[in-house]
Amino acid sequence: NNTRELGLCLGAGKDGKFRLNVYTDASFNVHQDAKSHGGVVINVGRSANLAESTRIPGIPLSSTEAELIMGAHGTSLGYRELEFARCQQIVDDNEPGLIHQDNKSTIHLIKNGKSTSKKTKHIKLRYFFIKEYLDDGTFEIVHCPTKYQISDILTKPLQGQQFVFLRVKYDNVFYESI
Repeated sequence: NNTRELGLCLGAGKDGKFRLNVYTDASFNVHQDAKSHGGVVINVGRSANLAESTRIPGIPLSSTEAELIMGAHGTSLGYRELEFARCQQIVDDNEPGLIHQDNKSTIHLIKNGKSTSKKTKHIKLRYFFIKEYLDDGTFEIVHCPTKYQISDILTKPLQGQQFVFLRVKYDNVFYESI
């Protein structure tokens, strides 16, 4: 009731273009049964068209694996949204979607498309299908500092300054250069 005046502001970015952004995040081992929690926020333009907060299936063995699982899930959802936006002629056909990830280890694994360490050999290959989308130009992956990771709202009990910051910056985070 205290935020009735806040709403979604639909529209293009500052440059007048609509771009698809996928923000994914995970909190490792936060449930009593050792499961992790993840969140995905997808937007075309300024406001979110899809926001999802969910338990991660299975038990990831590291925070990097949890982030990779949510990255794969977010990319799958993002691909559907990107194709729909392209068919509706909202997003240009040659405009790649952006995957925003705050975990540099996960970004490294995704860009390589395979595990390069004994510590990550257990991660299933199916999560590396993201690499295929990077290679064909459908998506690009960019580092998003945790401070601007809007999907944190869906994975952690944010309080105080950070919660208010993300709530206030919500419309601007998607189209400002981070």
